[in-house]
Amino acid sequence: MQPDRPAPPGGRDEGVVPRALHVLDPGRLEARLPVDVWAVAAARLLVADCLGGRVTALTVERAQLVVSELVSNSLRHAGGPAGGTIVVRVGLEGGLCRLEVEDEGCDGEVAARAPNLELGGGLGLNIVDALSERWGIERAAETGTRVWASLPQSLPEPRAHTG
Repeated sequence: MQPDRPAPPGGRDEGVVPRALHVLDPGRLEARLPVDVWAVAAARLLVADCLGGRVTALTVERAQLVVSELVSNSLRHAGGPAGGTIVVRVGLEGGLCRLEVEDEGCDGEVAARAPNLELGGGLGLNIVDALSERWGIERAAETGTRVWASLPQSLPEPRAHTG
């Protein structure tokens, strides 16, 4: 499933195809995505490919929303080098869907903040928090930042954000 956009000259559209896709096992995928405008769409496709048919459609949709927010935040705030990549991992572990987005940046604070409904922004990690059972951040100067989230395969209604 490709997003609606015109195909490039020559007819072949590789805009959302990951540079390197690793199938770690049938319930786990890893891909390096170029830091570009198609990274979010590519991450959503990875989630659908990995989880589709293994969990409920609602769980796939929620996992796609969470990975969209994690990738968007990485693109917007990572401060990684131009021409860099991000790594997206999707897997099933003990009744949970595990999503990870890793980038080369180590700048800035990764924390949920109050949404700014007037100017936009501040919704991403609040959405991740509402849909995830747990989420967190791992940072190391030599590898960058990894933000992960674990979603139950059978999800209750999202909880209201308190903060």
